[in-house]
Amino acid sequence: MRRSTAILAIIFICLVPSERTKGQTDSLRLGIPIERALAQDQNHSFSVNLEQDQYLQFVVDQHGIDVIVRVFSPEGKSLGEFDSPNGNEGPENVSVISVTPGVYRIGVAPLGQFETVPAGRYEIKIIELRRATEQELQAGRNQEVLKARGLALLSEVADSLSRLERPEVRISAYLAIAQQAIGSDVIERRSGVRRF
Repeated sequence: MRRSTAILAIIFICLVPSERTKGQTDSLRLGIPIERALAQDQNHSFSVNLEQDQYLQFVVDQHGIDVIVRVFSPEGKSLGEFDSPNGNEGPENVSVISVTPGVYRIGVAPLGQFETVPAGRYEIKIIELRRATEQELQAGRNQEVLKARGLALLSEVADSLSRLERPEVRISAYLAIAQQAIGSDVIERRSGVRRF
């Protein structure tokens, strides 16, 4: 009985978010900055309501802490991670184009969550919110086509790897393909605008 009570207590502690890990949720508004302190093991969450085919540009200005910015669709699907090589000072600029209407979530967390990270501050604000131009919509569609072609090519290569005789060569090739498939978001991040 004691053992099952202890197990239930551990499960409860793991499932209930603590103040240390529970993020702050705020709604972002055009031109109104929100400033927050951020420390290791913290995640902050922001939301923005977007219509279909809307262009959103926001910036997270870092002050003493290197952050990673994540964007999620209204369905909760991860749409990308953004981190530029500017360290713990300066802006993280993010631009997205919404495919579906709804509430999009933006997460801000320290980049090195598994390392000792000194606390810092950041400011997040929407710089631009408008209907996407036809050129921006077309660029997003082109990007999706290129991504699909690249992933199809990786799949073809993976299928042909079974012909390799040495297992260590096959494993190495599978790992390289997996890294490319996972890294497909890197191509999109560098382009500056993502269509979601």
